[in-house]
Amino acid sequence: MSLTPAALGAYLHRIGLADTVQAKPMRDRLEALVTAHAASVPFENLDILLGRGISLDPETVFDKIVNRRRGGYCFEQNGLFARVLAAHGFTVRPTLARVWLNPTDGVPPRTHVLLLVMLDGAEHLVDVGFGGGRVPVLRLGDKAPQQGVPFRFRLIADPVFGWMLQGDGGGVQPPGAWRDLYSFSGATAEAHEIEAANHYTSTTPGARFTSLRVVSLGGAALTDHNFTLRTIEGTTEQIVAPGETYLALLRDRFGIDIAAPYTALFAEQSASGGQG
Repeated sequence: MSLTPAALGAYLHRIGLADTVQAKPMRDRLEALVTAHAASVPFENLDILLGRGISLDPETVFDKIVNRRRGGYCFEQNGLFARVLAAHGFTVRPTLARVWLNPTDGVPPRTHVLLLVMLDGAEHLVDVGFGGGRVPVLRLGDKAPQQGVPFRFRLIADPVFGWMLQGDGGGVQPPGAWRDLYSFSGATAEAHEIEAANHYTSTTPGARFTSLRVVSLGGAALTDHNFTLRTIEGTTEQIVAPGETYLALLRDRFGIDIAAPYTALFAEQSASGGQG
């Protein structure tokens, strides 16, 4: 479903970009859109914990992220971003990935959606919906590291899974130690496959997004009551109490204003699973 000029203008306002971005060369335009979106729209799964579920209806997602200024997780954010890129003249197709952030025994399911965008005659990985950080635009076949947030990323060929996105450091491990983040084959994901993956990710008991409150934006991350802030000066951590203190942090740091009732947001959960 394409975006109208008015809807595209509202989206650009939401992420703080002027309409003049549409006059930029395609590469500069893509970089500007990715950077501005990642700086403005938080990654979050709060509607799952609130019992509201995750709808992938395009107009519902647009209303949530643009009109109500909420965030979303990969299926919502990359779904909307695909429409934005198509409106800017890009050729875009979605693909599903296996997340290796929290590996379990065996091969993890495909629980993450990303975009493959044609640029300068080659496909590039574009992902504004990854909770592990801001992923830069990466050309398939070019494994040179690129700076993202909060660390560097690279894309390498994988003999089993096709492509593997890796992250370097970022407080998780020493710089120079590459960690597998997610893998994908590059096959186009059909709408029903994306719907099925979203259903699994948002409803499976004990899985990451049904068990943990996860919010991130830039170098700030909130996982349940653990708030982490990464800056050039270093990393700070604190425990955030439930109730008004928690809700104020959502508003002030992440720009998320949760409408009542929100008691379920503070229910204790137990986490497992490998989604990211």
